[in-house]
Amino acid sequence: MAPSLTTKLQNGSVYADMKHIRNFIEKGTLPDIHEDMGVALAMVPEEQRAAAIDFGACHGMLSIRARTLGWKKVFGLEADKASVEHHNQYVRTAGVTLINTKLDVTSAAFAATIKDMCKNEGINTFISRRVLCELLGTTFGYTRDHWDEVVAAGGKMANAAHDAGIYWWVTEGRARTGNPTHPVDNVLREIEAITSTGKFEVVERHKECAVLKRV
Repeated sequence: MAPSLTTKLQNGSVYADMKHIRNFIEKGTLPDIHEDMGVALAMVPEEQRAAAIDFGACHGMLSIRARTLGWKKVFGLEADKASVEHHNQYVRTAGVTLINTKLDVTSAAFAATIKDMCKNEGINTFISRRVLCELLGTTFGYTRDHWDEVVAAGGKMANAAHDAGIYWWVTEGRARTGNPTHPVDNVLREIEAITSTGKFEVVERHKECAVLKRV
């Protein structure tokens, strides 16, 4: 049986409760937490909003916001299987498909998956909100002492996106907390990792968000 609208899923993937999904179903409203990303997404030229991958999509609400801004299709990649199984029933009607997959941004398998998806679905945009920082700071277990590894991982992710034909990349960095051990504790460090291979460059900024485009 699928979890109810009050069920807490694994890995904190619904931010402790289902209020965002519930508000979307009952009121048609989208989370305030994505407003800055909405501003950044709107900086991409309207005529170039084809299809997108929302990397680390969680409950799919940011994917839906991208749809409301004109992206024709959005595919949300999420590592939490329970979250995907539960939320797909709510977001499909909005033109969003959630896909459960391991978010190993450094692997050849990840690069191949991204490339196939982009080719088959006409995807040209990558969306990531507080993803690279959490992966590298938590999943990979990096600290400030592992900055070289962080740059290498960010470079591999950027290379995978570039090889797949991604043209636009809209990202939001971690909220600045002054954490002296976190390897990617703000958007500037995230940008540094993503642009380390010279495949993407920053063209716009909004608060902790950045819009990058293919070089």
